[in-house]
Amino acid sequence: MLSMSTCVAFFILVSSISLGLSEDIQGGLDPFLPPDSQTPQETALEDPEAREVDEDTKQTLVHWLYVISLASFVAAAAGIANILLVSMHQRKKEIGILRAVGISREEVGRLFILDALWMVLMSFIIGVLAGLILSNNIFNWMFVDGRGGMFFAPARTPPVLVLSALVICLFVGAAAAYYPAKKASAMDPVAALRG
Repeated sequence: MLSMSTCVAFFILVSSISLGLSEDIQGGLDPFLPPDSQTPQETALEDPEAREVDEDTKQTLVHWLYVISLASFVAAAAGIANILLVSMHQRKKEIGILRAVGISREEVGRLFILDALWMVLMSFIIGVLAGLILSNNIFNWMFVDGRGGMFFAPARTPPVLVLSALVICLFVGAAAAYYPAKKASAMDPVAALRG
């Protein structure tokens, strides 16, 4: 659960920063700045060649952050699958009783998928809150205060970004639960009751 929350927070943070960097590169930072002020980046990069190198560096940074974000989702999926496999082994007798009273294989599998989705949903809520606090408060404060270095820009977090994170989380959770759910549903009721 912690790994998925961290993934969501990191995804929100990376996406918000990348949207801010895209606007920075396109010159759309004016609403964030007080009148007649320049960012530390603008004063340091008056030369067009230096600005082009800075923009390339920002784009490269964003691409690497997305790669790290994707790798963290893969790691979170492995964690969810592992938790569900352990849960399946601990609940063997429970699965055997459910199968003995007439619950179908599909319904047993569905229980494990719902477990995973519930875990992902709780992780999503924690991750979104952490990501929004980091991106829209801390990173924006660092940018306006001039402490962000050349890689930081004001973060933008539109609602579609949060919705995208939810869709990714649900997909990762369902994909991670597929193997444990299939294994649990294929369990022989008599063997499961024996433990």
